[in-house]
Amino acid sequence: MPDYIEDGMTYCGECHKPKTMIIEDGPHKVPVMCDCEALVYLERQKQQEERRRLQGLRSRIAEGIPLGKYREYTFANDDRANPAASDAVKKYVDEWEKNLREGKGLLLCGGVGSGKTFLAVAAANEIVKQSSVYVSELSTLARDAGDFNKDMDRIIENVGLLVIDDIGVERSSEYVMENAYAIINGRYKTGLPVICTTNLTPRELVISGTSVKARIYDRILEMCGTTIVVDTKVSRRIKNRGKA
Repeated sequence: MPDYIEDGMTYCGECHKPKTMIIEDGPHKVPVMCDCEALVYLERQKQQEERRRLQGLRSRIAEGIPLGKYREYTFANDDRANPAASDAVKKYVDEWEKNLREGKGLLLCGGVGSGKTFLAVAAANEIVKQSSVYVSELSTLARDAGDFNKDMDRIIENVGLLVIDDIGVERSSEYVMENAYAIINGRYKTGLPVICTTNLTPRELVISGTSVKARIYDRILEMCGTTIVVDTKVSRRIKNRGKA
């Protein structure tokens, strides 16, 4: 039904609401949205917000999660060969806002092929929908740190979740270990969460002394309050920090 004029005002032919109004302090009529136009406007706003959300998500994924198989490490693709570990990591993700606020991290220990990296990256692929993430190996971060450029500062100080894979396999040169400690300690100071994976056992991570490696492991254990022992040969167990 076409629009129509009544008492000098234009009305919508569909919802019959006015499409013009008179300004009290002036003689002029100005256009206004009827209910039909308001609904169209709100729908366009929703579509624009969704496009911005998707653009932001694509940007966070591109910046934080490497191309290739890591993009396929999701809970939907989890074979749940180790349900206790899967459930524990999923619980961490479900409580992400609280963990982010409190700076609580997660440590996954297990041998080669145990699935610890899969679960850590699956958490990142889920959390990236809400926050910025960055996934890398500690050796790569330490190698790239150099003079701590702006990108490394961003990773340490601003990224919501930092996933550090394969703690303990980095070369033990003084340069690499000092850079590794600077990264871990910098992240510790920000109070932002980390998820770390390692082939080492919880006992092997407890090293006495003041060496760089001891300081790195001590910081990691402090930041990662919950340790998940991931094993493909025996049922996976969740252990509190300090228990072997």
